Amino acid sequence: IRGAVGVDGNLRPDLVAGEILSSNPDVVVLQEVARGWPIHGGGDLLAALAERLEMRYVYVAGADTQFGNAVLSRRPMRLVSSGALPAEGKLRRSYLAVSVDVGGTPLLVVGAHVEAGAAQQVDALARVLRTAAPVVLAADLNLHPGDPLLQRFAPLVDVVAATGDRCRTTSAEQVKACDRPDWIFVSPGVEIVGARIGTATASDHLAIHATIRLSS
Repeated sequence: IRGAVGVDGNLRPDLVAGEILSSNPDVVVLQEVARGWPIHGGGDLLAALAERLEMRYVYVAGADTQFGNAVLSRRPMRLVSSGALPAEGKLRRSYLAVSVDVGGTPLLVVGAHVEAGAAQQVDALARVLRTAAPVVLAADLNLHPGDPLLQRFAPLVDVVAATGDRCRTTSAEQVKACDRPDWIFVSPGVEIVGARIGTATASDHLAIHATIRLSS
């Protein structure tokens, strides 16, 4: 969400909240969450969003303690693991994994932000995903459809491709064909009811909204 800085350069946390609320979600996974950076207004965006959405949250630092990844949930959840990914590229990257209680079934939800082309980070993330099922990965992978590194998440299923054109863009400022750095994967057996791309330009990325169903 780039600290809620929109494509016009203005701070728009209202657009972030509105985009999220358009799906009335149970779980929200965010990257680039600002928690005090002056260039993002100096406020705690995560705490403000959690209050507006009436959700609890888990946070892990990314580039530094004031900028990272978060999972928010209306359902009970607990932190399973979190931490830095292997050092590749310019910025420190991280992940977090939480277990969400879905009617008594534990769902592992993993959020992450990966450096472009960072094979070691992808491998580390893939190892986290193999620890449980069912699982959801919602991440800015900085990888685009057709990138060979995506095969390392097999047999997980891409919700965007499963519900239509895999090249639906998630870039608010699309610069090339098939410009989709953002992904939601689910484990086989999780029913994908639908997926859509949001329209609010509250950052340089567009949101992915996914509806899934767990087998009883």
